[in-house]
Amino acid sequence: MVLVLYYFKCSLFLFSELDLLPFLVTFLLSFWEVQYGIVGGIAVSGFMLLYNIARPKLKVSDDDVLVVALDNGLNFPASEYISNVLYTEALLGIRRGKPGMLTKQSFCF
Repeated sequence: MVLVLYYFKCSLFLFSELDLLPFLVTFLLSFWEVQYGIVGGIAVSGFMLLYNIARPKLKVSDDDVLVVALDNGLNFPASEYISNVLYTEALLGIRRGKPGMLTKQSFCF
């Protein structure tokens, strides 16, 4: 039993270190009650999924214009975050002496 659990833990760790978090929450809460372990694992997995959707990874390059490359598609929960990042980068570009007049209204989705 210990060998199987150890093998499962190692194979899960090879894919993503963050995937161990729902596993550990489920495992530890299952000692209290199995229902709480299942609910806790689902809640942690859901939070991790929603956080990745709401805060996508952005690559912003600033030569003469702002170019934003998204890792995922543009979703509604991420629009305010992307708007704030674009606005901040545009203001930093203006402070660095880059030309252009930008307002927050120009970044509304």
